[in-house]
Amino acid sequence: MAHLHVNFHSDILGGNTSMNVLLPQRSRKMVHEDPDGRYHYPLLVLLHGMSDDYTSWMRLTSIERYAEQAGIAVVMPSGSLSWYADMAVGPEYRRFIGEEVVNVARGMFPGISRKYEDTWITGSSMGGYGSLSIGLTYPETFSKIGAIAPAVHPEWMFPGEELFGYIGRPASYWEDIFGDLSAFEGSKNDIAALARRIVDEGKPMPKLYQIVGTADFLYKANTAMRDTLRDIGMDLTYEEVPDAYHDWGFWDQFIRPIIKWMKEVK
Repeated sequence: MAHLHVNFHSDILGGNTSMNVLLPQRSRKMVHEDPDGRYHYPLLVLLHGMSDDYTSWMRLTSIERYAEQAGIAVVMPSGSLSWYADMAVGPEYRRFIGEEVVNVARGMFPGISRKYEDTWITGSSMGGYGSLSIGLTYPETFSKIGAIAPAVHPEWMFPGEELFGYIGRPASYWEDIFGDLSAFEGSKNDIAALARRIVDEGKPMPKLYQIVGTADFLYKANTAMRDTLRDIGMDLTYEEVPDAYHDWGFWDQFIRPIIKWMKEVK
């Protein structure tokens, strides 16, 4: 397994940025072999959470070992504190991940598969919201979306809302990201609205995997989104883990079944 630290210029962000990349070496673990004898491996875009950065998955989990066992490439880009949104005041992080990161990875590393069924995205907490919002915005790109303890209802964290005491961010922070907070519901940043658009417009329907611990402060938000996505008709696999918290121990443990699910589900 190769671990690369990649610095590159982003046209969408308008400057230089960084990402960690894991690439399998050619071996019997490769899952695809083309008629010309070339091997291609699936691509997983893996997103960090709100208090983390693009190095966190490498430092705090065994993602390299899991990727090697699965024979997949993993790209871990920087999302800053953007919530992976096309910010009202700031860069277009959703477009950066959903378009540019995927294309840069495929261009730099020709062993990465370009097939729809081999292109996946997942993340934890803020990164779980990001994986859902990006994957549902670009359903033609990502065939499978994972969300580990995702912050699926950021509007519940706005000042004056249910989880304000935990996050403690002022209204100006959220407004810079999402714009008019009173207009969040039904907007391009609302996970449920993005899912409904896929169904209404007959776009490709990605398969979803959502997992959360019952002791997680985001548990109620996750069960609410679970019910909403099922009512909309999304192809959702949902799992909850008794007494599990919102921490790296949980995320390290359950990134493995998500990767396994992504490899096996058709």
